[in-house]
Amino acid sequence: MQCHKSIHQVGIGIAVSVRSVNFSYMVAMDIKDVVSKDEVEALLDDSSDRITTGNSDSQSHDVYDFTHHGQKNMNDLSKVEMINDVFMSEIRAKISHFLSRNAYVLAEPAKVMTYDDFLKTIEKPACIYFASMRPLMGVTVFAASGNLVSRLIEMLFGGDIKTEPDLTREFGKAELQITQLLLNLINQTLSKAWESVKPVYFETIQATTKFSLLKKSDQREQTLVTQYTLCIEKQELTFSHCIPIATLEPIMHLLEGDEEANVTSVEHTAWSQAFTQNVYNIRVPVTAVVASASIKLLELQELREGDILAIDNPSTAEIYAGDVHIFRAKCGVNNGNRAVKVINLVND
Repeated sequence: MQCHKSIHQVGIGIAVSVRSVNFSYMVAMDIKDVVSKDEVEALLDDSSDRITTGNSDSQSHDVYDFTHHGQKNMNDLSKVEMINDVFMSEIRAKISHFLSRNAYVLAEPAKVMTYDDFLKTIEKPACIYFASMRPLMGVTVFAASGNLVSRLIEMLFGGDIKTEPDLTREFGKAELQITQLLLNLINQTLSKAWESVKPVYFETIQATTKFSLLKKSDQREQTLVTQYTLCIEKQELTFSHCIPIATLEPIMHLLEGDEEANVTSVEHTAWSQAFTQNVYNIRVPVTAVVASASIKLLELQELREGDILAIDNPSTAEIYAGDVHIFRAKCGVNNGNRAVKVINLVND
């Protein structure tokens, strides 16, 4: 039996820098081409709240909110409420069977809000679940309120749901695992409800009770949030679902009811560019193997500090990205440092 052992490895960093160049153009024009006399007078009049021209009727103008640029209007997402209707009708029977009690679920109209505003709606303690929405990119968030978690445990283990739950302590692993049973039903039912618009599959990838894990770099990211209320024996237990708008961007035309729209249209350019930028910024370990030797397992076992292994003088190196063999290279020196020069691409 023989063991293959790599003797020397050299790490190589590869970086590609792409710079965007903005060109601005200056066009000579008369001031009359920019604003009319009436518009100038309107701008100088402090009491005026609108701009009028001699060729058009007086009209008010909406103020653009630069703090919420690009915010989606839920009136455009006609299919979202339909998805929630299907979900509510399907989940009722499943939860009733799961808890052996009559139950039904109500959903508030979905709202577009920043991720930071969504976090403010979650009260401690709570069970937080991160879920994928395959094949779409991104991570969605389910938040089960402390009231829901406590009542769920009482109903499953014979407790009295008429007494006030103790919400002063933080939840632990047991609460997360028990609430996950309910979330499995929710994931399955939501996946089915989405089939009429776009087949997606919700699957839990992480669970936590620590609110610190909810923080992200862009707290102002736009999200689609739906608040649900589970009604059981006069108890109103809440949970919410948060989906990043960026995750929905590739299928936004379907949610707006425009099934003929082209997914690769200019409308989705921002999402595509953001996704491409994130992919290109992923760091990949690159390794150059310049020498190797094969010895018997017994010899390997007897190796001690100071022992010498005979190898051929390396002239070429094999370049790997992770575990994938990508290049062959020539060993040498560059600016006084050991280096390798890529010779050819490995096709096999």
